[in-house]
Amino acid sequence: MYTFFKQLATELCISMFLDVDFETSSELAEEICALTTTHWHGIISIPLTFTLPYMQSSSSYSKALEAKARLLQIIQQRIQQTDEGFVHTVSKTEFDSDELGTNYLLLLTSALVPKALASILTSFVIATSLHDKSGYLEKAVDDPDIVDWLLLEVQRLYPPFFGGRRLVRQDCIIDGFKIPKGYCVMYCTHAAHRDPKVFPNPDTFLPSRWKDKFLEARDTLFTFGSGSRSCIGQHVVWTILRTVVQKLIAQYRWEVVEGQSLEYKWLPVARPKENVMVQFSKWNSKPERQEKVHN
Repeated sequence: MYTFFKQLATELCISMFLDVDFETSSELAEEICALTTTHWHGIISIPLTFTLPYMQSSSSYSKALEAKARLLQIIQQRIQQTDEGFVHTVSKTEFDSDELGTNYLLLLTSALVPKALASILTSFVIATSLHDKSGYLEKAVDDPDIVDWLLLEVQRLYPPFFGGRRLVRQDCIIDGFKIPKGYCVMYCTHAAHRDPKVFPNPDTFLPSRWKDKFLEARDTLFTFGSGSRSCIGQHVVWTILRTVVQKLIAQYRWEVVEGQSLEYKWLPVARPKENVMVQFSKWNSKPERQEKVHN
């Protein structure tokens, strides 16, 4: 399931942000997909750059830098060739430098965003299949607020990224601990999201905890970072998540196939260790779904 959602998210991001049609420009789309994967895997590897002569072999990090250079070249070409859509909007935006605009597009089309989307959507399907005993899914079809509750609770329990880090610019004290200037502070998103001081019954799937508390999520959830260094694409990602989830719950019902391991791995993004299988079935009609809601 994660593989399916990753492919879906990759196609969505490349189509939206680079205006690439997967049907009419399949070769370009496949090249971009391969480059984003190489870029991602190399960036999170040990940052060593080397090439072995006569063997045409180089480090993962070196390959990532090569992939990045080619992706930036493609992005520049798309900016020059496209006169509409998101790419055109970026090209007309006044940045401090041309490189800044292309790097924004690189971030949004890199493997990072599709992997985050795939992680959250996979966890959404699993969590709602196993723990939605109060019928939130059916109610969410006609109530977008409940869609937000569900997505926030899924991100709380299954944040796509394990944590983050910040560089200390001046001596400070955090919760009684003195942190000297120049030190690097790391935080664990998974632990923060299950802090019982902030979230009563932290291990329980409880979407209603977010009723009338959507704005508070900015201060208690760190899915996309926090403060001035938070992810610049989080609002776009949230819009994509809402749209996909609303389509899913309006047209399908699902259940996780029994007898599978649902144990999670948390690096590089949160997802089941095994390729979890889920059975989807389409609602035969709107009255059928409405009857399920009322029951």
